[in-house]
Amino acid sequence: MQSRTSLALFALLGLLVAAAAGGALIHFGRPDPAARPAQFVPVIQEASVAVLPFVNMSGDPEKEYFSDGISGELRDALADMHGVLVASRASSFAYKGKNTDIQDIARKLRVRTLLEGSVREDGNRVRITAQLISAATGLHLWSQTYDRGLADFPLLQDEIAASIARALTDRPVVDSAHTPKRVVPDAYRKYLQARYEFAGRSPDRMKRALDLAKDAARSAPDFAPGFALVARASLQLAGTDRAALDDAVVPAETALALDPDNLEARLVHLQLSFRRWDWRAATDDADHLLTANPNNAAVLYGLAYYYRHLGFPEKARTYRASAARLDPSYDWRREYAEPTGSDGARSGLIAAHAGDFEQANDQFERSYDERDIALTTVPYDSATPHRLVDDPRWKTLWQKPELKAWQDEHDRVARALAAPALR
Repeated sequence: MQSRTSLALFALLGLLVAAAAGGALIHFGRPDPAARPAQFVPVIQEASVAVLPFVNMSGDPEKEYFSDGISGELRDALADMHGVLVASRASSFAYKGKNTDIQDIARKLRVRTLLEGSVREDGNRVRITAQLISAATGLHLWSQTYDRGLADFPLLQDEIAASIARALTDRPVVDSAHTPKRVVPDAYRKYLQARYEFAGRSPDRMKRALDLAKDAARSAPDFAPGFALVARASLQLAGTDRAALDDAVVPAETALALDPDNLEARLVHLQLSFRRWDWRAATDDADHLLTANPNNAAVLYGLAYYYRHLGFPEKARTYRASAARLDPSYDWRREYAEPTGSDGARSGLIAAHAGDFEQANDQFERSYDERDIALTTVPYDSATPHRLVDDPRWKTLWQKPELKAWQDEHDRVARALAAPALR
């Protein structure tokens, strides 16, 4: 038996060595100078929660947007708390109206607790009842009822989030960095209606979300979330229309001027920075994300997007894998779709692998003319043939000012990543 075990161990060791060697040999493009895995907290940690959709107790089915919106806002406030892992809205809302066992929900969403409750709106007053439940025991860890004016809800949601965070762990919890403000009640209703429509994701509902968010922003010009939602809806509707893409810039920058720590606006601005080929602005956005809650899958997917498009594919994969472990149901493809109107960069790679470098460079030059952000993923991709990056036409393309600026930013970040104080 001992001999057989030893043979098995040697066989396993041989497989591992062979796999490592194979991985070292299958590398065609330039190496990623920052392929260092980041350190993250365990997946199912003590302070983890899914915010289930709160029940609408207003007696009016038309107020469903209100209870859903309040649930989503509480979820976002909790996600801003460092040290707390919160399941995504889409993951939690998949259980709306379903009589699913709480242990099944917790196991699928990889959390230890569930937050459930109810919302009753009466004019400009709102009553919220919330309970934090242990999935393991079914016992209430915390419960509270709040009766406040609707104008105060942005302040109340942070108060509730801080109370829940303290109930989740004995360790110190870092509060959200941003400072909430009171908001005009009618503007806040429009904002919640906009979020409800946005969640539908269809083009028609997205257009309604944009109109409602614009109304909210006009009525409350100091309410950063309203402008952030205008920017996000504009980005989703822009498609290949660069003029429409520009419509997202001003509201995103307005939201960040009002609240530099608004995560929704920051993630939108990151995408805008890349799609406008403003490489230094993208790095500034990433620097802000690096100070946000590392247990937030949206943050990690944003950083994966950043590193992928700045030429650090291994680092991007590390962040994406960590985000997927934290929240396997987060729909990052929908958030980070890259409509370009053509598949120039992808077609160029296919032609390069076929050995047709003339056709490949034709596609890459077209990709450049269309400002296809996917072009920036090619230089450091391990699947990129060496013959391509050594090709004179390819080298000439990358001497164009905007792509040369991209390379300069890549090199600057690579040096920072190689320094002792890593990002």
